[in-house]
Amino acid sequence: FDGNYDRNTVVSHHLLPSIQTRYIRIYPVKAKLYYHGDLRIDFFGCQIGKTHLTTECGMPLGIQNGRITDAAITASSFQDTAHRARLHTVGEHEKPGAWVAGVADLSQWLQIDFGSVAMVTHIATQGRFEAEYGLRLQTQHWVTSFKVSFSQLGRAYQWLKNTIPPYIAKEFPGNSDCYRVVQNDVNPPIIGWYVRLHPVKWHIHPAMRVEMYG
Repeated sequence: FDGNYDRNTVVSHHLLPSIQTRYIRIYPVKAKLYYHGDLRIDFFGCQIGKTHLTTECGMPLGIQNGRITDAAITASSFQDTAHRARLHTVGEHEKPGAWVAGVADLSQWLQIDFGSVAMVTHIATQGRFEAEYGLRLQTQHWVTSFKVSFSQLGRAYQWLKNTIPPYIAKEFPGNSDCYRVVQNDVNPPIIGWYVRLHPVKWHIHPAMRVEMYG
């Protein structure tokens, strides 16, 4: 890493992939002539607890409030548009109250493009909710379990895997109704530009509303 060129200007570096550890050492390699390798430092990130992530890592990343643009929310298929996937979206005027997959099979996914590398520490999901139709059977759609993949460049994706055997793609619990929010911790966090949610099981048809935090 490049260091400092004077004693006052702060130089910062992003760590990609992130470090998840208890202890960190900094090793000076070069120093200004006639001076020792003196350092003043700070680290930025968030602490990971023994069983859950601290609230320092829990800021919404902008899906619900629109900071993530419509164009940045895409899907393998959809019945209307993918950006109906924003948390707490309500269906109205023939617009569905969720991202609703165009096909009900295991190849479906919902993708968020954060526009830069983001840390994701929690994922919140809801099912489909239609204000005009209430709880009519034909609109009672939700995902009961899902997997997560992520990518830095949007080409090669890797699964988020279990941290204990078997080291396979982790399956997160989803929803059991149309309206209640279910939040899952992502521990260790995802570091990625793109994140995809892959429905594994669902009630009637795959449909999701989501927010991510970090």
